[in-house]
Amino acid sequence: MGHRRFLPTSHVYRKKKNEFDGNTEHRTMRKRFDAFSRVENLNVVLGKTKKNSCSKRCYLEKKSIFWDLPYWTHLDVRHCLDVMHIEKNVCDSLLGLLLNIPGKTKDGINVRKDMVDMGIRKELGPVETANRIYLPPACYTLSKEEKMKFCKCLHDIKVPSNYSANIKRLVSIQYCKLLGYVRNRNRPEGSIVEGYASEEVIEFCTSYLEGVKSIGVPQSIHSGKLEGVGGIGMKTLIPGHDNLQLAHLLVLKHMACIGPYANEHLNMLRSINQGKDEMWYVMKHNKEFSNWMKNKVMTTKVDETVKRLGQGPDFRVKSYQSYDINGYTFYTKDQDKKSTMQNSGVTLIASTTEFDRADRSKMLRIAKDSYYGVIQEIWELDYHSFIIPVFKCKWVNNRTSIKVDNHGFTLVDLTSDGYASEPFVLAKQVTQVFYVNDPSKPRFHIVLQGKRRILGVDNVTNEDEYDQFDDLPPFSVGIQPTTRIPDCYTVVVVWVAAVVCIALRLRIRLLHCIVVVLRCAGLSGNVRFSVGVVCCGGVAVCSGCTEARVISVGAVGISAVEETIMADDDKAERDRIFGAFDANKDGKISSAELGESLTKLGSVSAEEVQTMMEELDTDGDGFISYEEFTDFYNANRGLMKDVGKIF
Repeated sequence: MGHRRFLPTSHVYRKKKNEFDGNTEHRTMRKRFDAFSRVENLNVVLGKTKKNSCSKRCYLEKKSIFWDLPYWTHLDVRHCLDVMHIEKNVCDSLLGLLLNIPGKTKDGINVRKDMVDMGIRKELGPVETANRIYLPPACYTLSKEEKMKFCKCLHDIKVPSNYSANIKRLVSIQYCKLLGYVRNRNRPEGSIVEGYASEEVIEFCTSYLEGVKSIGVPQSIHSGKLEGVGGIGMKTLIPGHDNLQLAHLLVLKHMACIGPYANEHLNMLRSINQGKDEMWYVMKHNKEFSNWMKNKVMTTKVDETVKRLGQGPDFRVKSYQSYDINGYTFYTKDQDKKSTMQNSGVTLIASTTEFDRADRSKMLRIAKDSYYGVIQEIWELDYHSFIIPVFKCKWVNNRTSIKVDNHGFTLVDLTSDGYASEPFVLAKQVTQVFYVNDPSKPRFHIVLQGKRRILGVDNVTNEDEYDQFDDLPPFSVGIQPTTRIPDCYTVVVVWVAAVVCIALRLRIRLLHCIVVVLRCAGLSGNVRFSVGVVCCGGVAVCSGCTEARVISVGAVGISAVEETIMADDDKAERDRIFGAFDANKDGKISSAELGESLTKLGSVSAEEVQTMMEELDTDGDGFISYEEFTDFYNANRGLMKDVGKIF
C-alpha cells in the first residue's frame, strides 16, 4: 500500500478513497536514496575475522569493490535486472488474475480477508456459509464466456515471421488458461542454463575443427535479401493489360529520373489545352503519360535507365507467394491462410493532393496519410536490365473503415475495398503490420506494428537512413504548397458509374440515387456535393467549406469517374438542362418545378421531392439557384450528361 505517493501530485487516483484504502494520498515521493553514504565509511577486512559486537544493529557490513569505480555512485540501478523475466512474471500474474488460474492468481481467500482487516473494499470480503466460502466478483472478474473470448483471441493471433513464438500452442481454450513454455517445468532456470552450456561447449569444439563455422551470433535470415528476393510459389503469368499499365505507371511516378519528363508532359498539356483546371491536367497526365514516355524514349536519346523505364516492362511477370525485402518477409493473403504466421499486412504513407474548390488550378498542399491493406499478389516487373517488385493489395477505405478508439489503437475494417482502381504499391516502400481481431468489435481488427532487425545486416548502420527512399512525390514537382490548411473535409465516395448503371436498368431517378447514396453515408445534413472517386481522383466539400480535395495513392488509375472530371465544361449544355428544370424561366428551380421535371424520369412522391430539395438547396431558401445547380453539375458531369440525354 502507499504506492500512490509516486503518482503526480494532480493525479486523479490520489483523491479516490473507496477504490483504495479509504484515504486520500497527500504524501510525495521520498527523496533519492543515497546508498553510497551507507557504505563509504565501512572498513572492510578481507578474510575470516572475529565479529565485533555492535551497540546498534549493523545493516551493512561489507563494501563491494564496485564502489571503487568512478561512475558507480552515479548509477540509478546498481544491480542486474532481468527485464525479460520481469515482464514474463508480471504478464503471468495478470493473466493468472484475469483467468483465475489456480496457483497463479493473486486473488484468494487470504487476500480478501486482509482487505477486510485493513478496512478497504469491504464489499469484496469473503462470504462464509455452512459448506463453502464465496468470493464476491470484483471489477476484473471474468465470466466463463468472457474467458473463452479472451483465450480465443489469443489463440487466433497470427504474428509475422520472427516476431515471437506461435502463441496458439500456449493457449488452452478448453481449460481457459495458458500452458507452460519451458522444457523442465520443475526447474525452468535449470533448463535455460542447460541450453547456454550446450551452446558454449559446441562453440568451443568448433574452434578446433577446420572448415566449420562457429555458432556465435546467428546470421540474419534477411542477409543478402534487403533489396528483394522472391520466395516460394514462383510462377510466370501474363497479367491483363490494364493491370500491367497501372503497375508500370506506379513505377514511373516514383522514379526520380523520370521527374523532368513528367514536368515536360504536364507543361505540354497546359500549353495545348489552355484554360483547364489543375485537376484536369493531373488526370489527363496520368492517363497518357505512359504512352507519351514510350514514344519519347524511342525518338530521343536518353539515359539507358530512362529508356528501359520508358519502354515499359516485359508483358510476362514473375509472381510469388512470399517475398523478402527491407528486412521483412511478406506473404500473400492466400499464403497466410496456409501458414501459422501473418505476413500479408502492409501500411503505407502516401501523398494526398488538395486543391481549392473555387479554383481547381490552385493547389493548397500535399498532405500525407497512412493507408492499410493486405497483399493479394506479388509481382516482379522485368525492365530487362533491372527488376522492380510491386505488391497488389486490397486497401482499407480511409473514410469509412478506419478509426482510433479511446485507448489510442487504430482499428480497421478489412472487409472494405476502398481503392480498387489503385491496388499496386512499390514493395520497397511499405512497412509490415499485422491485424488482431477485436473481440468487442468483431467487424474491426487492431493494427499492430511488425518489427525487424536489420542493424548490421548488409552493412546497415542506421535504420532511419536506410528508410529514406529515392522517390518522386506524385507529380508535384515545381508546385509550392501554401500554408493554408482547410478547416474541414468530408470525402464522400459515390460510385457514379454503378449508380448510373443501376438507375438506367431499373428506370429510376438518377438524381434520387445520388441523394440515397448520400443519405446512406450519413452525410445528408452537411454534404454539399460530391464527385465519384476511385482513389484516383475526387472532389468533396462540407457545407461552409470552400476547399476541394483530390485523393491520390501511388499510381492513379484510369476509370469512368476520371472521364467525368476530364469532360469539357460545356456551359451551353448546363444551361439547357437548367432551363429544362426551370419551367417559368425565373432563374431558379422551385420544389414544384423539380417534381414536375422528375416525373419524366419516373414516378416520384412529394416526400422524395422535398428530400431532394433539402439536399440540393444548400442555402435553405427554398429554391435551387443557378449557382447551386452549377456546383452540382460540375461535381457530377457524367451523371448530368445522362440526365441531359433524357431531357
